[in-house]
Formats: sequence, C-alpha cells, structure tokens
Amino acid sequence: MTNAGPEKRSAYGKPVLIHIHVPKCSGSSVNALVSRKFGTRAVSFDHPDIKKILQEKDNRFRDENFDCFFGHTTANLDDLFDRPVIKFSIMRDPIDRICSFFNYIHMTPAHPLHSALRERLPTLDAMADGVFEDIDHLEANWCNYFCRAYSGKAVRTVSEFAAARASILREIEDGRLVVGGQGPH
Repeated sequence: MTNAGPEKRSAYGKPVLIHIHVPKCSGSSVNALVSRKFGTRAVSFDHPDIKKILQEKDNRFRDENFDCFFGHTTANLDDLFDRPVIKFSIMRDPIDRICSFFNYIHMTPAHPLHSALRERLPTLDAMADGVFEDIDHLEANWCNYFCRAYSGKAVRTVSEFAAARASILREIEDGRLVVGGQGPH
C-alpha cells in the first residue's frame, strides 16, 4: 500500500491502520494478528480506556502512542489523527455471513441476543416483517452491516444506500479504505 489517502503529512511517518471488524468475517483472527504485530501500539475498541483515548483533544497523544486500532466500529476516526488513516476489513458473501451470524447466536446461549432470536426467529425460514422489532442491536447487526460499518450510517432506503455507496467508494478511491482486493494498485 503506497497511497495513504488524502495528503496528510506528519512527523510520525506511517499511517494509522484501523481494522473494521465485521462480525463473522474472520475479524477475531485479524484482531489477534494486528494485536500481536503492533503490541502496545495497537488498541481494541473494546479496551476499557477507549473512550478516554478517542476523546483526548490533542491528536498528538494518539499519533505518538498508537499505530493500529481494531474491532467493531462504524465511527469515522480520520480526524482524530494528524497522520494518514487507512481502514481495512475482510468481506464475506452477505448470505454466508448472515447464516453464520444466525447459527452463531443460536448456538451461543451466552450471547445477549440468543433468547430473543431463538424465540422470534427459530429458523431462517421463519423470516418475516417485524421479526427484529424491539430487539436491541439485532437489526443493526443483521441488515446492511457492511454499509453501516464502512459508511458509519444506518442504511434503510435507496437514497441512504446511494449516499453510503458514494461515501464508501470515495474512501476506497482515496486509499483510505481497503476492502478485500480493492485499494491502491
């Protein structure tokens, strides 16, 4: 990767990497890999001090202490650094991903969505309008997850999809988001 996105120069050199973990797309393996690679210079979005780290007003703190952030996020973090940001993710066929997500929740009694999903959607054949109503976080993790993760916005209408698509394509073209085999050549 030679293109680090929009022209942002910094005394810190290398770009900041941000792994956007999409559930059921090898994210845990990637998170473990970047954690080992970057050691203490990598921080998970699940870290107990992540809010404090992200809310620090001086970008120098993050630029001087971290080279990689990873985990479940949809936030646009580019402005939190004075150096270039490259976001990357692993994609998977959306149908395969949702089937894996469904099976994972059904087979994991400790998962917070387990009981609600088993009650409302015992099989994928039981899919119907309204099945996700009143189940916190289920619709957000089920519907248009890739669009939400990569654009930072929930996508429910054609115009919202078009806006999200344009935003995502701009980030890919600028080299700020690398998805699958996309990115600078």
